[in-house]
Amino acid sequence: MHSSCLDHLNRIWTFTNWGRPFYLSTPVLRDPDYAPKQIECGWEFSALLTKSGDVFVWWPFAGATGEAVESKMREMDAEGDKQSHADKYVIPCVTWGLDVVPTRLPAIPSLPELLDNGVEKSLDPIVLIQIAAFENTVVGLTNHGHVLKYGALHSEVGVPHGRWEYVSYFESSEVIY
Repeated sequence: MHSSCLDHLNRIWTFTNWGRPFYLSTPVLRDPDYAPKQIECGWEFSALLTKSGDVFVWWPFAGATGEAVESKMREMDAEGDKQSHADKYVIPCVTWGLDVVPTRLPAIPSLPELLDNGVEKSLDPIVLIQIAAFENTVVGLTNHGHVLKYGALHSEVGVPHGRWEYVSYFESSEVIY
């Protein structure tokens, strides 16, 4: 189990163990189009929605990210106690940056125009504006009200075999908050 979050500087943090959280330091994520908008965690992966509507995923315990994390943990273990000592009201940890490019999911497909979906009609291009993650799947909501899902996220290897699927039975004029 792990968690990921954004800090006040828009750095993307991943917590795989108590004392050694890491942030994604890859230069790709400094591109203004890929500025973080939202972070979500599935069971074994984390997902990033960018301001441009792109989705990136990474697996802290597997694939390229998992290998880099494991290597860094061995390095920190060899250097001795790389966890800060606890003071009252302080969580002890040593932070570090990971320069691994997360896997970018393919662009969303062409989608139908929705009728009476409770979302004001727009001429803006259709993009993802919100995501949720669960076991091996990301669900996304577009600015036009479409709901999509992307499965096959059991590992980096599964990404090319997955695809965004339009979930038409979510069409509704009710807005749920």
